[in-house]
This record gives sequence, C-alpha cells and structure tokens, in this order.
Amino acid sequence: MVRYRYSQWDGTQDIPEMGADQLMDVLSDSLTSHGDVWRALQKLFRLGLEDAEGRRLPGIQDLLQRLRGLKRQTLDRYNIGSILDEIRDRLDDAVNTERDGIEKRLEEARTGQQSEELVKALENVASKNLSFLDNLPPDLPGAIKEMASYEFIDPDARQKFEELMDMLRKRVMDSYFKDIQQNLMSLTPEDMQRLKDMVNALNQMLRDRMQGLEPDFEGFMEQFGDQFGPERPSSLDDLIDMLRKRMAQMESLLNSLPTEARQSLEQLVESMLQDQGLRDELLDLAAALEYLSPRRRLGDRYQFQGEEPLSLAEALRLMEELQGMDELERQLERNQYNPSAGDIDAGRVRQYLGEDAFRSLEQLQRLTDVLEEAGYIYRDSGGWRLTPRGIRRLGQKALRDVFSYLKKGRFGKHEAETRGVGGERSDDTKAYEFGDSFLLDIQRTMMNSLRREGVGTPIRLRAADFEVYETEHLTQCS
Repeated sequence: MVRYRYSQWDGTQDIPEMGADQLMDVLSDSLTSHGDVWRALQKLFRLGLEDAEGRRLPGIQDLLQRLRGLKRQTLDRYNIGSILDEIRDRLDDAVNTERDGIEKRLEEARTGQQSEELVKALENVASKNLSFLDNLPPDLPGAIKEMASYEFIDPDARQKFEELMDMLRKRVMDSYFKDIQQNLMSLTPEDMQRLKDMVNALNQMLRDRMQGLEPDFEGFMEQFGDQFGPERPSSLDDLIDMLRKRMAQMESLLNSLPTEARQSLEQLVESMLQDQGLRDELLDLAAALEYLSPRRRLGDRYQFQGEEPLSLAEALRLMEELQGMDELERQLERNQYNPSAGDIDAGRVRQYLGEDAFRSLEQLQRLTDVLEEAGYIYRDSGGWRLTPRGIRRLGQKALRDVFSYLKKGRFGKHEAETRGVGGERSDDTKAYEFGDSFLLDIQRTMMNSLRREGVGTPIRLRAADFEVYETEHLTQCS
C-alpha cells in the first residue's frame, strides 16, 4: 500500500521546473488585469507564482521577508555589550595567575635554603608588585595600559597577558588589513616602517583618485603585494571595496555598542596603535575611504536585544554577516521590479537563505528566458511583447476558463450546500431512477399503472410506474 503525506506549503518543498505553457497560463491572469507583458512579469517576479499542483514559487518579496526575519532573529539572539567580558576575564586571569605566582615564589623562598637578605628583597619586590596589582585602574583600557608596563614575576601570567595583547592587536589590524602576513607581536622596527610606508603609499593613491589623477596601482602591488593574502585585489577599486568593508565592520561594532562599552573599546583600539605615525596614516586612510564610499557612512548601527554573549572576534564576524545581509537586502529591493535581476548575488542568497531560496531565485531569473525560447514573448526597444503564438495561447487560456464555468454540474460562484439540477427538458422519457430530476410525465405514468392494473378506479401507482422527462445540457457562448 502506498502512503502519501500532505502538509501545508511553506516554501521549502521541491518545486518542479515550470514549463513555458504553465508559465504562460499563470502569466495570462496578470496580462488580462494589466494588459502589459512587462508589468505582468514584474508582478510574477515580485509576488511569486503557483505551479499546476498549487505549490508556490516564492517571489522576491518572499525572499525579502525571510531575509529580514533572519536578521531580526540574529539581533534578538546576541548581547553585543558582552564583547568586553572576554577581554576582562582574560586580563583577570593573567592578574590572578601573577598573584598566585608571587605567593608561590615567596613560599618557596621562605621554606627553601635562601639567605635572609634574598628573602627580604623578594618580599619587597612582591609587596610592590601586589600593591601595583591592587591599585590597577577600574576601567578596562586603563588596566591594560598599566599592565603593559608591568614587570611580571610569573612566566605563565606573562604569557597569558602577551596572548591577550596579541589578540587585541590582531583584531584591531584585521579591521584594516585582514590578511596581513606578519605577526604583529614580532614586527621589527624595519617591518613597522614598511607597514607605515605601505599605508602612506595607499593614502597617496586615494588622494590621486580624489583629485582625478590616475593612481599607480600596479607599482603599489609590485612593492607591497606580499602584505596581502592569497585573494589579492586586482584593481584599486577592488582594494578600496575590500578595505571599506573591513573598516565598516569595526565601525558598525563601535556604533552598535552601549556608550560606556564603545568608549572602552575605542580606548583599547587607540592603545593598540602606539606608533603615532602609523596611527595618523590609518586615520587618513579611514577618512579617505569614507569620502570615496558611495554611501559615505561606512558602518551601520545595529540594535541588539539578545542575551547570548559574544567574543570580540565573533562580534567582528557577526558585523560582516549583518552587512552582507544588508547588501543582499538592498539588491533584492532594487531588483524586485526587474524580471531579469542580474545583479542579485545568488551566492549570498544561498549563504543566508539556503538552497531552496537559491533554486527559487534561479527559476525566477529564468522566467523570461523560458517564455522567449518557447516563442511566447520577445523583446524590443519598448520592453517585452507578446508574439502571435503568445496571443493565441492567451486566447486559448481565456476560452478554457470561460467554458470551464459552463460545464455540466459545475458549481456557480455563489455558496450552496447542494448541487442544483440544470439543463433543457427533451421530449424523451425514461423510467424514474433515484437521483433523476422529478420532471414527471403524468400521462405515461398513469398509462403504466392502467396497463398493469387494468381499467378502473381508483388508480394505484407503484414506483416502477413513474416516468420522467430526460434533460440535455446545452452551452451557448458568443
């Protein structure tokens, strides 16, 4: 026995590829309303359509709604203000490890074979260091700045603090040059100077671009191309777009944080850029990118309302994801009235909305191709037009719709609990059967009884005596 399972259409089920005839039948409904092929295609592309079995192919508005819902779920999930908690926890871990290390060294010195003078000197150093740790500034940036000049006693605590500083420097520089090759902790003075030279050369190219000159991008890449990762930019526009997106992540993060957390993160970022020359060059770079940005403002502000904590690295990745959603949303909004939709990033549709949305977009983008290949529409300078074949198909669909309402036994558009009887009475009669219309032929019915019972009164009727007129279904149209 074969079993079938039915469920409400939710947009995720497989949709078979629609043929040209099916598409033309669906398109005809919009054509009869608007009388214009282009507007009918726009409506289908924007609102979607149903196949012959009633399953719906989502339109651009459906994809927009799903994308906005996904973005809202993301914002309702995370607590952006928690990104400093990880930094605070790691700093506290380093400080507590240093305290434990100091106490351990003192205990070893007091119980070991150390001279009294050495123990006394160690106690003085320990007292000074513990007093320093007790009086660290309460704010996170101030505490990190003070700890940067602290002389650690415990090697594990020193390693933990250096790893924290490594992470902070990497996150700060990721907002400018995500794929930079050098480890920032191991930069020599020569490496730092080369980094400043690279940013200076980049700023010069941007100034040339703003002044209408032709920047020497090839020369720049020949000299500094090794500073970028495997996906090296192929043009200055690619490089500007890459840097703008990366800097926008940090700016969006700062704009989305509560005031106190934003100030703390800004101070941390500034403390990571200790070289004044590099700091000035990066500030110039940010200003030039903002000027050259089509939208001018690099990073949008996001309203987070969730509880799930985030690390700094996770927050930056989340900014990249949200900005990707914003860009896809702008593409969908721009193209919801464009049946070709050539500049919608299908890769982002698949990334954020899944494989089913990607297939839906592919089918939507092929609507005009399928109809044109079948010879139903063509394009001229005025837009899409119906071909003679398309007009015939439209007429056939209209006639089918008209005659479908004239079929025998079809319900009208009014609500009724029982089906009525229709048709014209003919002169032929038949023995009555259950369900027949009771158009009784009195003469034949009485004659049947007389033949059976004979002449006389009263006349006794039985069910088999009844004869009714037959009817025929007549359809007329003009």
